[in-house]
Amino acid sequence: MGSEHSFCGIALVISFLVLTLLPVKALRGGAAALFQLPAGPSTDALKAEFLAKYGDRYGYGGRIDHLYASEIGQRLGPDEHYMDFTAAALYWNSQVANATAQLQQHVFGNPHSASPSSVRTDELVEATRRDLLQFFGADPKEYTLIFTRSGTGALRMLGEAFPWTPQSSFTFLTSNHNSLLGIREYAKAHNASIGSISEAEVEQWLYSTGAVASRAGRSLAAADAPAGTTPDTAAQHAAQDTAETKSGEPAYSLFGYPAYDNYAGVMYPLSWVKEVQARSNKTHVWKVLLDAAAYVPTHKLNLTETPADFVDLSFYKLFGYPTGIGALILRTENLHFLRKLYWGGGSVFLATAALDWRYFRHAPHSYEHGTLPFLDIIALSHGRKVYKQLGGVEAVQAHVAAVVEYLFDELAKLRHSNGAPLVRVFGKHAHANRQAWVKMLEEMHEVQGATINFEVLGTTGRVLGYRQIGAQLGEAGFHIRTGCTCNPGACYEATGVRDEEVRQLAEQKEGHFENWEWIWVHRNKLTKLPLGSLRVSLGMMSRWEDAHALVGFIKGRYTDVEVLEEPLYDQELPSHVYPGWC
Repeated sequence: MGSEHSFCGIALVISFLVLTLLPVKALRGGAAALFQLPAGPSTDALKAEFLAKYGDRYGYGGRIDHLYASEIGQRLGPDEHYMDFTAAALYWNSQVANATAQLQQHVFGNPHSASPSSVRTDELVEATRRDLLQFFGADPKEYTLIFTRSGTGALRMLGEAFPWTPQSSFTFLTSNHNSLLGIREYAKAHNASIGSISEAEVEQWLYSTGAVASRAGRSLAAADAPAGTTPDTAAQHAAQDTAETKSGEPAYSLFGYPAYDNYAGVMYPLSWVKEVQARSNKTHVWKVLLDAAAYVPTHKLNLTETPADFVDLSFYKLFGYPTGIGALILRTENLHFLRKLYWGGGSVFLATAALDWRYFRHAPHSYEHGTLPFLDIIALSHGRKVYKQLGGVEAVQAHVAAVVEYLFDELAKLRHSNGAPLVRVFGKHAHANRQAWVKMLEEMHEVQGATINFEVLGTTGRVLGYRQIGAQLGEAGFHIRTGCTCNPGACYEATGVRDEEVRQLAEQKEGHFENWEWIWVHRNKLTKLPLGSLRVSLGMMSRWEDAHALVGFIKGRYTDVEVLEEPLYDQELPSHVYPGWC
């Protein structure tokens, strides 16, 4: 609590300095203009215009305002705007009330028993498991759902159990969450090759007719591999002398990528799953890990159509409540090659103490160590009902698409008096209909989700400090995310910072990251670049009012601002509080 209060105090001090120390020429009309929205059409007229364009997609058939008032609005002030859905969804009041009523009406025992209350628990846990498989279009004969403590827990479980060998490769899209990147530590421990690969390099790898000399190929190749290799030929080169000595067992490699990048909301082709799997041969098998954590809250995932080998997700990103529950969904056929190590609690049917022996339960239970958080798992069913009430994931997708298209278009219009843009938005919002044509597959796929990651620019194009703007947005009631959002690949590519520069600066800081916001780098000249940005992410309960308010605040507060005063950093404040995570 003390650190939170310190943060609020710093934010107030910064706001005071902005109002009192900025020269008048930095703001159109002086400090008072910071809080005055420009004159224009009435709010009702603007919303009517929006509904005329998006009314067939927005609002769940006109129910959004009533639903928001009854399910969400009581918990937020009238001037608050929650715009951080990729971090966590907003749970409904009725959802929590129904879960509480269920707990009040029944007794639920530990499922590792045969008592009536335990049997009741076990039946509901397994019913929830089956329902979730159906929700993701996964045939229970082909897929297994393992409950984990989070999506990160699912990724850690996979990294530990994957059959890494020196002949394996772990290839991952550069734009991945930290939790997926961390799998490389397991791969390195088994001397497997690792390397990141860009979207363009994936397309070259999968669809080029010849050898492709890519950064990923070079990083994945063994030291003596020839130049110009692709990720799969690099792994095959490393394996060619040893694969046939493994009694016919192939070398397994893993390709990991997000269906929806959590930094800027860029979406990547689900068709990659089958294309990567098709790179397999008798001695070398490619498996695909699809990070669906940011994708499934607003998009339908059908694992019958997209047969990913492994899928990770966190349910609080879908339902808001409960937290602490995730899942690893995997093709059941993959269980035979996973190397399970730790066991404990209900993951074994029998075990002996003096004799080093144990007998595993069948999957998924063999991977669920200890007693499951069964009360939380049972509560997931009430989150599922929320989606049903809204008309399914497809209705949510249409709704958020309307809001984000409006928000991007309005932000793109913002200009300083000299005509310079006020905002730079990352991602692929500029694509027509936010879609792109995949020539090799002759199909359209959505390339941009309901996330706006952006920078605020001064009149000369200089980036204004994201930490200070983030604090000011927070004071004004906007719930957003700042920093790199735990996706360093996408973040540093967007801001123009190189990995080695980040490492060098971090080593200089020696653990003191209180003022982590800028980095001086050499390009054609000495240049100051930001180490993060501002992220707005929309979800099932986002409203036009949220988007309109954000545009109005940015326009009213930062138009014709040349530069913000440097923020004051509290050296004693824990680094994980003020700069923003990751």
